[in-house]
Amino acid sequence: MFEGVALVLRFVLWLVPGVLAFLAVRAFFPQRYPQAQALPAATPEERSRRSRVGLGLAVAAILAAALVKPFPVGVAVLIIGVLAGFGGGRNPKYLRDREQMRKILEAQAEKKDGG
Repeated sequence: MFEGVALVLRFVLWLVPGVLAFLAVRAFFPQRYPQAQALPAATPEERSRRSRVGLGLAVAAILAAALVKPFPVGVAVLIIGVLAGFGGGRNPKYLRDREQMRKILEAQAEKKDGG
């Protein structure tokens, strides 16, 4: 029984660096995913907040990758998380969502200008 719990816990701990790295990349580069391109540009204050959050997530991901045993597994999962963070937005579903968001924002802008 204990071996099964330890195995599940080890698998979850192996995923932590990858998830943190994924979130860090998304925080550093919000324009990489389509939903952010349809939204208004961020203010300098928002960008500085995002960079602080991204830096904290990156430090936590590196620390988690260093603490996970065996070490190469932590580094490999960290690299996979970074690549996954950069890889979004090529799915046609995301392109449809972006077009829908753009249409909604244009309709709101026209309503605001007209009324």
